[in-house]
Amino acid sequence: MAKVVSKKDPKKALDSSKLVQKWKDHKKDSGARLRYIRQFISMGMEEMLYYENSDRVYIKRTFEESYSEIFYIFYDCFYAIESKLKEKMNKNIREELDNVLSLFEAILCILPEKIQSGWQKNCIYRIIVTMLSEMNSIQIRERGMRLFLIWYQILGHRAEKLEEIFRNLVPNVSSMQDQESMYFSSIKFGLPGKVSTESNVLLVAPHTDERKITERKGDERKYLFEALLGQISSLSILILWLDPRDIIRGFEFLFRKFDHYYLRSLFPEFSSDTDLFNPPSALPAVRRFSMRDDDMQSLREAFIEWLVYFNDLQPSRPDGDDHRTDTIGSRNSDDWQISGPATPVPSPSPSPRSPPTLETDESMPVHSGPPLPPETPSMIVQLVRKVLYSNRENVNLVHEGFRQAFLLPPTCSRVIERVMRVYEHWFEKQNESNLPEFLKSPDEGAHPSRNVRAGMQNCIRLYVSHSAHLFLLEFVPPSQSLCTQQFELCRKAIRTYRMIVKHGYSKMEKTTWEQLLQVLLRVTEFLLIRDPSKPRLELTEPEHKLHEVLIETLVITFMRAPQYVAIPDGMWSNFLSVMAQLTDREEAICQWIKTLQILTKQAILNNTHGSDEFERFLQGVAWEVEPSNHTGFMGGLRADAKHPILYFADATSEMVFHVSTKMGDEEDDVHKWRHIGNDEIHIIWSEHWRDYRRDTLPTSFGDVIIAIYPLPDGLFRVQVNCKQEMPSFGPLFNGAMVPRSILAGLVRATAMNASRALRRIKDFSTFYQSRFNRLQDVIRTHKLRTPFEHFAASVYQPVFSSKVEEAPLLREVPFPRRRRPTTGSSVILERQPTLPF
Repeated sequence: MAKVVSKKDPKKALDSSKLVQKWKDHKKDSGARLRYIRQFISMGMEEMLYYENSDRVYIKRTFEESYSEIFYIFYDCFYAIESKLKEKMNKNIREELDNVLSLFEAILCILPEKIQSGWQKNCIYRIIVTMLSEMNSIQIRERGMRLFLIWYQILGHRAEKLEEIFRNLVPNVSSMQDQESMYFSSIKFGLPGKVSTESNVLLVAPHTDERKITERKGDERKYLFEALLGQISSLSILILWLDPRDIIRGFEFLFRKFDHYYLRSLFPEFSSDTDLFNPPSALPAVRRFSMRDDDMQSLREAFIEWLVYFNDLQPSRPDGDDHRTDTIGSRNSDDWQISGPATPVPSPSPSPRSPPTLETDESMPVHSGPPLPPETPSMIVQLVRKVLYSNRENVNLVHEGFRQAFLLPPTCSRVIERVMRVYEHWFEKQNESNLPEFLKSPDEGAHPSRNVRAGMQNCIRLYVSHSAHLFLLEFVPPSQSLCTQQFELCRKAIRTYRMIVKHGYSKMEKTTWEQLLQVLLRVTEFLLIRDPSKPRLELTEPEHKLHEVLIETLVITFMRAPQYVAIPDGMWSNFLSVMAQLTDREEAICQWIKTLQILTKQAILNNTHGSDEFERFLQGVAWEVEPSNHTGFMGGLRADAKHPILYFADATSEMVFHVSTKMGDEEDDVHKWRHIGNDEIHIIWSEHWRDYRRDTLPTSFGDVIIAIYPLPDGLFRVQVNCKQEMPSFGPLFNGAMVPRSILAGLVRATAMNASRALRRIKDFSTFYQSRFNRLQDVIRTHKLRTPFEHFAASVYQPVFSSKVEEAPLLREVPFPRRRRPTTGSSVILERQPTLPF
């Protein structure tokens, strides 16, 4: 835990001593002495050293020396306030009650070792049960819950007789709760076995403003449940233990009790079979969902949001929106480029939108116990994560909680999306060191009970299996609005699948690829393949978009997987069977054609070398020069490029050839295509049995395509493909047969003449025009408005006289220039593509 170190101010230390003397003065009434104690706490906590192992903090030592007297002052004031509350209620009395309860909380937090021994347990029990009465104000009940949780975790396993209170903190949730709805109102004071005859007392009755609060935040049960979640995670660091490890034990104790009494009742389908360390390969079954009233739904959402808050590496914006643009199905994704009470520091909330507890009413200001250092929120997150990631059981509980999110109805889309974003943030940071411990590579030498490292691959497989619940869902009866929400969630789940393939395909194991492919096949079969005996209904726009994106993801994933792992023959057979049943769908046919085009383009651009004949051709076309030493035309290539440049020049012209096999591994497909795709002249070397088609590498440029086909007899067939507006040029023409000895020179001359012909029909400025425009630009910019006589005099007498004034420089006048394109040609090698079937 963090340690806060501060320097003591002698003046403040003197003030603290005076305050101690004042509240120890027995001549003063208890109310005044209580105020001095509160001032002492506020001043002393600013100077205390948190969790110092060698020395006790000053305030803790003072409390331990006078613990009996301090508790007497508190209880005397509480009894007096309790008597006043029976007669009347006003703002001043509420403030007095708040001050008394703040001292009570400080006693619990500063003296945990004394409380743990059972000191004043009957008085503490009476006060807390009085505050928890259902007849009290909801804010008083929340404050009572807060005090009880502090006391409960201090007692720990010695508090077995208090479990009944814990499971009744939120009414009608735990399956082990007392059947009587007004549980706390029926309790007699005293611990079991020492029940007194005094009846329970109403402390603060509910006021009219609470109706507005509950309407704004939901029902009373949800309010108390959110308060319980927030306080469980934030109260442990308030307690000043001598041993800092007791802070972790306190939170772990409360979390275990919450899991036992509340979690299993919230999620009837909560499974203990979820195992991140051995993910199941079986796919989930189809669920049937019927919309019905479920009063526990909001509580499930609150718990899942609590999990999200403490597990997300990139917490959402305050408005809950990550403001990302979903490009699924857009033109930019054609090939994926795959490529409580108020505390000094607010308690972490189940949702970043709102705190876990309700805003307190202005008429009842509520103050906490000891103030906290400014880094408390991060300390709380670290504490919770340390417990959640401490053993395999807790890690599996986290993932099972996220699985329950995928079982929620589509109306809970916001919570489901936030869970998906948690996984996305994990997958995006798989190379960073701040990942949760369970996402790091397994430690082979550690004991299985202490080794919580499962690895990223297991997490991906578990996520893919759990998210399949979003697809395998049927509504009874069918609901158009629910289906629309479901389709949108499915599209966002597919976005995560695509991100997994895009960022982690080179590191994905075979079992991970197979799990992803199995899920895609299963959901495609379920959503797209229907019974032929049933009439085919017209698809809605959201359904059509989902089907289109799903087919695209399925096909491209199956095309990419064989590049890294061996896919079993049975899975290929299933893929072909599914695609064969989709031949009546236009989106399936279009996606298949598009995918083949993408694969062909990538196969061409990924070629790293050509045949011997192709290499001899390149040697005849141009020279290889090093870009770092080259001073001539670069053709748009970088001077720091590691690959050589194919360059040719004569007395009147310079040429650069963009060769895909010569661009090196440092250039990815995108950068290669930026050069090749923007050239007007494409030179294709094809050893394929089929003629090259213009749409093989679709681009808005490529006005002239010169394709070369080697023949068995040593000749080369040349195919010249031009756009309609191109004039004639030579020397090569379509269908020419050329021997090897003159092929390179003729192809180079044809490419040069084609570029010149293209400039004649397009609005390109000539070289002398460009030079003239630059000179005119210099003249207009730097011309001085001086008479010729002054200019002539300055030639003979460079020093200007004082009477000669320089005219100001003219402002730069915008001058239209026509774009001069990069003069370059592309040499592309097309080889026989290797398809996976």
